[in-house]
Amino acid sequence: MAGSVNMSDASAYQTKAIGKERVLCQGAFTIGTSGAVSASVVDDPVLTLGNDSGTGVHALTFPKCPGARLQIQLISASLTVSEATLTALSTTAGTASITLTKAGTPVQAASGNIIHITVLGKVYT
Repeated sequence: MAGSVNMSDASAYQTKAIGKERVLCQGAFTIGTSGAVSASVVDDPVLTLGNDSGTGVHALTFPKCPGARLQIQLISASLTVSEATLTALSTTAGTASITLTKAGTPVQAASGNIIHITVLGKVYT
């Protein structure tokens, strides 16, 4: 491939269509001990999820795409976490925070919990 491609910019992506939105990238992140995050399956190195510092908040980076939509799925077999909420979302910067809660209170996910993230971009016609 000639030249370089800025993979943090969604315009460089070959995407898969879902209706009028396209999947830009997706990944599954497994929570380890003390809130440490490991990328189990990630199809793009720009998609990252930072470790939890004990407050139930994880920093997220993804490809910059104005108007992007993020889908967050939480798998918590032990039910230590009941909800994952996006906060501080900036689609133009490609950053957000994910706050994990149970009964409205921020909590640290238990080891073995999985956070699955899908980033969708709009198709303009």
